[in-house]
Amino acid sequence: MAGSERGALAAILGIGLGACALITDPDAHLGTECGALELSGGSAITEPSEMHRLTTFTLEAWINPAERSDSRPWNIAALWRELGVAGSYGLFIDDAGHPALAVTCAATDPPTVTAHGGAPIGAGVWRHVAATFERGTTRVFLDGEPSEVMLACASPHPLNHGFQLAHHDPAGGTSFRGLLDEVRLSRTVRYAGTFTPARTFEPDGDTMLLFQFEEADRVRDGSVHALDATPVGSVALTRACRPR
Repeated sequence: MAGSERGALAAILGIGLGACALITDPDAHLGTECGALELSGGSAITEPSEMHRLTTFTLEAWINPAERSDSRPWNIAALWRELGVAGSYGLFIDDAGHPALAVTCAATDPPTVTAHGGAPIGAGVWRHVAATFERGTTRVFLDGEPSEVMLACASPHPLNHGFQLAHHDPAGGTSFRGLLDEVRLSRTVRYAGTFTPARTFEPDGDTMLLFQFEEADRVRDGSVHALDATPVGSVALTRACRPR
């Protein structure tokens, strides 16, 4: 894509290329299972919505991490804190490389509980990560295999904040780096035992957010709520086909 075309696209999106570039790989042909969000320190965020303040949910994504240069947690997707504001819930890779879910409870001590599970996730391979929360029970899944089940709290803290992809939290890890695809937030528990992760998701009545990264010019929410995310920092839509 020529520089003039990049500038025109940035103008349409209302962003500056110095802060963020949401630009399709020039050789990409985005289509089913072939679009992904490439992250190298950037993130994306929706407008705040009460629909994300859930007491029962499933949060899941397909991820292909980059090589890790340190042991800080990598944040994948969350309704979480920013600049000291209390968090709600977040899916991430912990400092040992395991998938994990953190939940900040409405009124408990300690205020934040975390469930970890699965084997460490290596770089350069597509993996499905998921976590569920219902009436205080938290489960974490890696490639459809359940691991830790723990009692957390009755409900997450009802944070009034946008839903974030790969957010940076100075007090709780940094942005996920690598490829991100098929991020779905549901208002129900979709998994209880072993399952085969779907390669793509279809929105239904329980889908609160669905990011599939198939469009070349925006981070589109494919749910009926249409809460597109605004990119921040080093973010690009790219061709990255997951194996069927």
